[in-house]
Amino acid sequence: MTAWHILWNYLWIAPHILQIAILWVMARYGLHRQFPLFFAYTAYAIFEFLILFPMYHLVNLVPGWLYGHTRLCLVAGGAALGFGVAYEIFIYVGHSYKELSSRGRAVMRYVILVLFALAILLAKHTHISQADNPVMFIANLLDRSVVLLQCGLMLVLLSVASALHMQWQRPAFGIALGLAITASADLIFLAINTKIGYYPPLDFGYMGSYHVAVLVWLYYLATPEKIAKASTALLPDHEEFEAWSHEIERFLQNR
Repeated sequence: MTAWHILWNYLWIAPHILQIAILWVMARYGLHRQFPLFFAYTAYAIFEFLILFPMYHLVNLVPGWLYGHTRLCLVAGGAALGFGVAYEIFIYVGHSYKELSSRGRAVMRYVILVLFALAILLAKHTHISQADNPVMFIANLLDRSVVLLQCGLMLVLLSVASALHMQWQRPAFGIALGLAITASADLIFLAINTKIGYYPPLDFGYMGSYHVAVLVWLYYLATPEKIAKASTALLPDHEEFEAWSHEIERFLQNR
C-alpha cells in the first residue's frame, strides 16, 4: 500500500472515529438536547461511512452502479441534515433575542428562497460531459447546491451576529465554525472540479477540510464553556432592532 493510499484511508476513517467521540461528548453534557439536528447529522455521517467505506473497497463484489446510487441516496439525506444544522444554529444563536426568534424566521425564509434560486440557477447552467458518470454527476451537483446554501446561511448568521453584537456560546460557535470550514472548502473544490473536470488530488482537499471541521467540533464541544459577562451597552435596544429588522425585510422584498 502506497503512502497516498494510507493517507486516503486515514482521511476517510479518522474523522468518523472522532465523530463517535463527539456523540459521546454531546450525550455526556446534554448537548444532544440543545442541538438535536447536529447530533443526528453526526450520527448520520458515521452511518454513511459504515455503508460506503466497505462498498468502495469491495469493488470486485459491489457493482459500480450500486455504489453510485447508494452514495446518491446517502448524500441526499446528509444534505437535508446539513442544511437543517445551519438553520438550527441560526435559531439557537438568536434564541435570547425575542424579536430575532420571531422575525428571524421570516427573514430566513426570504434568504433561503434567494439561496435556493441561486442554487437552481447554477445547477441549470452546469452541463454534464460525456466523461461524467450521470449518477455521480447528480450527487456532486446536489452536494454543491447544499454547500452553497450552507455558506449563504453561515454568512447571514455571522453578519447578523456581528451587527447585533450577539454573545456566542462556545458549542454553537464551534458547530458554526466547523460547518463554515467544510462548506466553504467544498464549494471551492466543487467549483474547481466543475471548471477542470474530476481531478483526484482534490479529494484530499475535500477530506482534509472535513477532518479539520471535525477537530473543531470536538474541541469546542469537549472543552468547558467560558463564562463571559456581556456588556449591556453593546446590545441594541428594542427600537434599534425593530428598525434594523424592518430594513432587512424591505430590502429582501424589493429584490
